[in-house]
Amino acid sequence: MSALCLLAASGPALAAPAPVADWPQAHSDVPADPAVRFGVLPNGMRYAIMKNATPKGEVAIRFRIAAGSLDETDAQQGLAHFTEHMAFRGSTHVPESEVWTGLQRLGMAIGADTSAYTTETQTFYLLNLPNAEAATVDFGLMRIREIASELTLSQSAMDAERGTVLGEERLRDTPDYRTTKAQRDFFLKGQWAINRYPIGKVEVIKNAPVALIRDFYHAYYRPERATLIVVGDVDPQAIEAKIKARFSDWKGVGPAGQDPPLGSPLQRGLESRLVVDPNLARSTMIAWVAPYQAPPATVAVARQDLLEGLALNIVNRRLQALANSPERPFQDALLSRRNLLRSANVTFLGVSSDPQHWRDALDAAETTRRQAVQYGLTQPEVDREAAGMRVRYQAAVAAASTRQTSGLAGALLASSESGDVFSSPAQNLAIVEQALKGVTADQVTAALRAAFEGSGPLIFVAHPVALDGGEAGVTRAFAEIEAKPVAVRANAAALVWPYASFGAPGQVVDQRFIDDLDTHFIRFANGVRLTVKQTKFSADQVLVSVKVGDGLLDLPKDRKTARWAVDSGGFVLGGLKAISFEDIQTVLNAKAYGVTFATRDDGFYLTGATRPVDLDTQMQLLAAYVSDPGWRPEAFERARASAGPEINRLIASPTGVMQLELPLLLHDNDPRWAQPNFIDLAQAKPDDMKSVIQGPLSTGPIEVTVVGDITPERAVQAVAATFGALPLRPPAASPDPKARAVHFPPFSAKPYLLHHRGRPDQALALIAWPTMDNLVDPQKVRDIRVLEQIIQLRLFAQLRVVDGAAYEAQTGLESSEIFPGYGDVYAFAEVPPDKTDLFFDVVAKIIADLRAHEVSADELERARRPRVELFTQNQQNNGYWLGSLSNAQSEPAKLDLIRSTIPDLKRVTAAAVHRAAMDFFTDDHALKMVVLPVPPAPAAPIAAPVAIPTSAHP
Repeated sequence: MSALCLLAASGPALAAPAPVADWPQAHSDVPADPAVRFGVLPNGMRYAIMKNATPKGEVAIRFRIAAGSLDETDAQQGLAHFTEHMAFRGSTHVPESEVWTGLQRLGMAIGADTSAYTTETQTFYLLNLPNAEAATVDFGLMRIREIASELTLSQSAMDAERGTVLGEERLRDTPDYRTTKAQRDFFLKGQWAINRYPIGKVEVIKNAPVALIRDFYHAYYRPERATLIVVGDVDPQAIEAKIKARFSDWKGVGPAGQDPPLGSPLQRGLESRLVVDPNLARSTMIAWVAPYQAPPATVAVARQDLLEGLALNIVNRRLQALANSPERPFQDALLSRRNLLRSANVTFLGVSSDPQHWRDALDAAETTRRQAVQYGLTQPEVDREAAGMRVRYQAAVAAASTRQTSGLAGALLASSESGDVFSSPAQNLAIVEQALKGVTADQVTAALRAAFEGSGPLIFVAHPVALDGGEAGVTRAFAEIEAKPVAVRANAAALVWPYASFGAPGQVVDQRFIDDLDTHFIRFANGVRLTVKQTKFSADQVLVSVKVGDGLLDLPKDRKTARWAVDSGGFVLGGLKAISFEDIQTVLNAKAYGVTFATRDDGFYLTGATRPVDLDTQMQLLAAYVSDPGWRPEAFERARASAGPEINRLIASPTGVMQLELPLLLHDNDPRWAQPNFIDLAQAKPDDMKSVIQGPLSTGPIEVTVVGDITPERAVQAVAATFGALPLRPPAASPDPKARAVHFPPFSAKPYLLHHRGRPDQALALIAWPTMDNLVDPQKVRDIRVLEQIIQLRLFAQLRVVDGAAYEAQTGLESSEIFPGYGDVYAFAEVPPDKTDLFFDVVAKIIADLRAHEVSADELERARRPRVELFTQNQQNNGYWLGSLSNAQSEPAKLDLIRSTIPDLKRVTAAAVHRAAMDFFTDDHALKMVVLPVPPAPAAPIAAPVAIPTSAHP
């Protein structure tokens, strides 16, 4: 339920200012968005209301308390977060038994539609209401009012919730989390923030009395620290009246809480810190730390921030060019600047590399930074980045009328935390245009140099093995790098986009219109198919998907492939034959475009997001990736270099091991679902990646889908000039029936046992059942879907709320549209090792009851309605239609699935759910899996990443 943010941007340093009963625009020359109704109640509570009808009928409520873990006393460490949990344990007018069920009856899903988060500086609550009916909005505001001052906070409820909070502590405690904590402790040495993490201290979570939570609640849950945000398909005047009626009588109880003494950064020179852990990725972070000064939110400050952003973008473009170069001195590098927890302004240079070359990586990245600082940035670089920045702000203006409700609510929430003025896209563009007018390289260079005026540099190295010389060796290495002279950077050659023409445009030979779905099917003479759906969901947005070949159906069933390299960036980062990836970014900087790659069951997919004016460029880019990919070996090596640390990260937690092993296990060890191990990475070659998709790219069927603010005629024109102009594609052949044969694993009474290298108190238990595909009887699949949701509701209620054994208890469903007969449902929970039997016992009782009895009408509706509401909202989203239509011409059954999803869900009955439980959820078909910590051994600790097995199948 909580996001335990570490290196998060936040507000001012030293003693944080007391909450003020107004909005930032009252003290700024930056104009606030006139579409937002801002207000302050006499008791000090701020509110912001915005009418927005995208999607129609949706309402988002956000409630922020300006207090988090930084505001805790020593005895309260972890109780700001615990208070957030207690908000779901009952209040004056909402008994604990109704906290979740009342939300579910409205059609709200736990997690997706109702949640809460605690950070160091704030606690906030989220409600996404499924409709804007007066009763629904009243219910949402009532629940927020209960959180504000009416929480029950009983000792028995706190004791029941301890296990859940401890479960979250276990789940969050990963090598990456511990590394980030070590970074903060190093960079903010001597300051208050290093002693206050949102999860707190285990001994406090285990033993604190509820009186300490009550003290925190009364001290900090006060109207002068509260901000209420309502965005959606509502009448702002009516909502304002409701807010005044409900919240005006809220008064603080007892003395108000004080703001913490955050302190200032210590004056420090060159220092190093080394953290060694075999499960860590290899990374180095250099920091320059300056005191945080909270400037007013003014136009002048905004201009300086824009100049700084231009400077960082230019240096990052130089760093990325090195990362993608044949020399590839590092895996990745990024220059950034932000404030840390109201405690410091910090400029970071982060570098990741392989263990053997950490010094070379540090040298290359730091030399690039010094080169930019010493010799400055060039005017062509500044002009190019400024043009790209203008395009992004212009695009925001064009899309302003159809911004998503949840996104707007999130942006208002963020501005209320940061102290920034919430301006409209048009206002922001005006500020940007004025700031960039006549901008010079000298001005941008000055902003870059100012970013390094803090103490330091402070060098933090996270490494899987010990380094020669330890921290002193790191310090010496950096000092030697700094002592070397830096040469002037050679000017880059002018670039031209080489894929503006693909020859004569293709001819359309067939067109069909699917009237009820408002969708056009087009076929070109060369065999390329195009699907177009014009929408008004998001103004100026066009989404594109290109399906090539048959995806997993094209891969061999008897061996593993280098699919991992293709999907993890090796293909896209390889660029095009005539231009590298980094040069693509440079020459197309003033365009809106995208390119991602993914292998799916039925095809290899290239996708992008653009705007109508840039559709031609987007299509040219995707067509070039299909017809003329670059296959650069350095891109493959970059993908390989990132895959090893990712494996290490995953095997360091039970959830990560599940992610690695479960897909292969559920598909009966079919290697098409296998993840790579260290041996695979060591033996792979660039040509292995090429062999995965070169054939499908050359001869496979192509299906292009365009969804968004575009006319069918315009989409046809853009596709005809690119994909339609490619050579004739052979007729699509039906995949080998053997390729479609996929099976659930055979039954075994003994659980599959896997091991992770994380904490010894972390474990995971999982159970899965075979079901059915999504083509033979879609209605029955909807019945199973609702049944799966009921299992999740009961698991959550028992394992988390009653037993306190797990923070997360989840279920999932797969019903294939490609592999006949294949489907599964699974449930899992992260639990302590001694609670795995409890998980299986709880599941067994749930299934036994579902097989023995029909569910109540109330439980059926609480499981079914959130799914109906989800699809109702999704169908007002371009992304939904892109995914649903992407292979609709090659798999026409998908059209009926689109039509039937909501009606089928509404038709699900208690009797149908009972039949599904009887038909599919039986003990002699279930698969069980347990992930336990690696048993302790007397051998020496693992000193480096090795190819250890992560599973031991019976």
